[in-house]
Amino acid sequence: MKNPVRIEDLYELKFLSEPVISPDGRFGAWVVNQADKEKNAYVSSLWIMDLVSGKKGKLRQDACGSLVWLDSETLAFLAGKECRKLSLTGGESEALFSLEEKIQAVRPLPEGLFLLHYSHPCQEVPAEEGDVEVFDELPFWKNGKGVTNKMRNGLGIYDPKEKKLCPITDPFVDVLYFDISSDGQQVVYSCREYRDVQAPTSGLRLYSRREGSTRILRGQREAQIDQVKFLGQSFGNKIFYTAKTFEFVGRNPAYMLWDPETGESMKAAFPDAMITNTVGTDSAYGGGALFCVDEDGLYFCNTKRYGSEIFLLPPDGKVRQVTSWDGAILSFDKKGGSFLVNAMRGQKPAELYQLKADSTKTDGGWKDEQVTDFHESYLESRAVQAPERFTWVNRDGVELDGYVIPPLNYDPTASYPGILEVHGGPKVSFGSIYHHEMQCLSGKGYFVFYTNPRGSDGRGEAFADITGKLGETDYGDLMEFVDEVLKRYPALDERRLGICGGSYGGFMCNWVIGHTKRFAAAVSQRGISNFISKGLCTDIGFYHNFAQVADPWKDFKKIWETSPISSAFEAETPTLFIQSDEDYRCFMSGSIQMFSALKQHGTDAKMVLFHGENHELSRSGKPENRIRRLKEILAWLDQYLSSVPEEEGN
Repeated sequence: MKNPVRIEDLYELKFLSEPVISPDGRFGAWVVNQADKEKNAYVSSLWIMDLVSGKKGKLRQDACGSLVWLDSETLAFLAGKECRKLSLTGGESEALFSLEEKIQAVRPLPEGLFLLHYSHPCQEVPAEEGDVEVFDELPFWKNGKGVTNKMRNGLGIYDPKEKKLCPITDPFVDVLYFDISSDGQQVVYSCREYRDVQAPTSGLRLYSRREGSTRILRGQREAQIDQVKFLGQSFGNKIFYTAKTFEFVGRNPAYMLWDPETGESMKAAFPDAMITNTVGTDSAYGGGALFCVDEDGLYFCNTKRYGSEIFLLPPDGKVRQVTSWDGAILSFDKKGGSFLVNAMRGQKPAELYQLKADSTKTDGGWKDEQVTDFHESYLESRAVQAPERFTWVNRDGVELDGYVIPPLNYDPTASYPGILEVHGGPKVSFGSIYHHEMQCLSGKGYFVFYTNPRGSDGRGEAFADITGKLGETDYGDLMEFVDEVLKRYPALDERRLGICGGSYGGFMCNWVIGHTKRFAAAVSQRGISNFISKGLCTDIGFYHNFAQVADPWKDFKKIWETSPISSAFEAETPTLFIQSDEDYRCFMSGSIQMFSALKQHGTDAKMVLFHGENHELSRSGKPENRIRRLKEILAWLDQYLSSVPEEEGN
């Protein structure tokens, strides 16, 4: 008999990331990260696979990341402040160079040079005496990076022989994405340049190594330009980039092609979606690419309703879908007629899949094969519960997706408590993939149920647009979903319902407890309670959250009434607040305000503040803190939902 999923199973999960294929298409490499109990950290290892024979093995057990092939037999990677290389022919890794600057990414250039994406101060800042931080620009800090006042991410060319780094971007330029032309002579990058307040928009620039000069292809006043790629000769050497305008917060980007012959941009025919995976899970860690270019065209990832898929933009401009599976693509690469895809499918944590052209299909289809089995023994020993998916129709006639994970050893004649999980974003989505928190709750005897209300990703920008309607459209969908689940599952006890959520999900927990008394317990994590302080204290609040709700100086009534703190005095639901003190995306002031309000009004509340953690606590926090977080959640829910409440008057 299989055992329930336990909180401590976090230490048994392997987090795969950064699959990259060698230039000749023969080898694939990737990183495996795992939580280490003794070190209270994540340890990484570098793996390699022969994509022809299928033979694979571990190359290195040590800190490593940001993989890049120098040639078809040599890998480069970052290890701390060092860039090292490792040959497939054997031997130990060798140091290429090290810098005091924090390197974000390394790419090889001709003549043995390297293009570096690195962090640097944009001007000399006088050293302050004592424990002092000086802020004189917005944003002054960023989640996961700490205080970033007067820091920028630039590009520079590094010569290992001369041990010299030559910047190619101006000091106040902050580089977002970049790419190198196939001949290594041009660098295209998206960036924003600011000296006081960062604008939400960004521009597109092209650096010529031959001329040593930079050309502005598109200014930074009109749109937010992010992902960029050289498309090669089959596209007439056009440059691909995404450009998002700000008519509303849920807006998807336009997909643009810049033509070097005319110097003009034109729109490409693309899906109504972003190039990314937004299917939520707490069981992914590490990075990797979600779009790449080869001789076929531009391959990219989109979220499609409740899963993510790979699509292709070929030179003829007719976008077509490549994969068709129920899951989440975390990262991928393609070369030599083969994909290496890091994905979560069904209830399997991340594994690698190889996709090859299927000669039996006339439509140019692909066949896939799972090529790693890091979680085989784990899944054989654990009772992982698959979500039951169904569709339902809300009050406005919109069909929505619902999911229910029954309690372990579910008996339809018994009675069980249940938890409504609300995802973050709101422009992300839930699907059927493995989610450790949900499996722990199911293993402890809870129904776990969730949906993708309006505002979620995967169904186009019109569906995602709830600008100015937070707490209205989405709240109605969620409450109707609870009614639907209660109707479908009579064993779910409506007197023992809880609600959990983080970020936007934390906002919704805070909102719900002030607008309904149907929940017997709530867990609000890194939540928003006051959009005024959210907009004025956080790294994205001053441009994102004010645009999401209202400008407080123009419509104070709207922004106050959309803030959960405005109705906190109505809350009677016992609520646990989980927060990190270095969360600069949803700063701790939000949870503190809500906690204080509940306490002052006599509602049971508890706050657990994690020191040194940020917005990513549940996904990449220190292992001990992730374990403690889950224990606090389960203890709170057990306290209020384990027994049937007495009827009033008894």
